[in-house]
Amino acid sequence: MAVQWGVWRAGGIAVPLPLGSPTAELEYFIDDTIDGTQAAVLVADAAGEPVLVPIAAARGLRLLRYDQALACKVALLPGVERKRRAMILYTSGTTSRPKGVVTTHEIISAQVTTLVGAWAGRPMTESFSACRCTTFTGS
Repeated sequence: MAVQWGVWRAGGIAVPLPLGSPTAELEYFIDDTIDGTQAAVLVADAAGEPVLVPIAAARGLRLLRYDQALACKVALLPGVERKRRAMILYTSGTTSRPKGVVTTHEIISAQVTTLVGAWAGRPMTESFSACRCTTFTGS
């Protein structure tokens, strides 16, 4: 979560990668993102690092481990416009190649506001259970 927030606060767009995908599919996601958003850095946990190192090297992209990303120098960051792109999630591609679906900060804010309202008054463990069921895995 901290890395994702850091990407957003720095004005970037987060693109979670499903590391269980075949290498060719991960390469497609990254190449598509580079073409559309000029991706410059990949961030990976220990499990994702061996998968992403060769892909990053082949494309001249910088790869950071989570601990390196979190240790970066603190700086004054720009404000984030609500209409700005925040995240690109890729569809499953069941009918053709996966497509990148753009989500803005405004959409994410509306989703979080709705969830906070829906979970109001519930014990945290119940909220976290619901969250685990609706999130994806990957970096």
